[in-house]
Amino acid sequence: MVNRLTKHLRKLSGRDRRVSDKLVARLIAHDTHGLNVKKMRGHDNIFRLRKGRLRIIYHVKGKKVIILDVNLRSDSTYRKF
Repeated sequence: MVNRLTKHLRKLSGRDRRVSDKLVARLIAHDTHGLNVKKMRGHDNIFRLRKGRLRIIYHVKGKKVIILDVNLRSDSTYRKF
């Protein structure tokens, strides 16, 4: 069974997938300098990274970064969180 994150990544265009790969690599390395990162309202450790129309929602647990969602901006992007 394919999880939701894999399903969303498959729907991205090649360019968006390359950009998301680079951004995820920077998140894992904890290099958020110069990125548009904001804490999600009502949550302690859930953040969103915005790059153009691409959104990466992730959770920080200690030094571990857990990617929750990679998707293009839409009306329902933030409803799950």
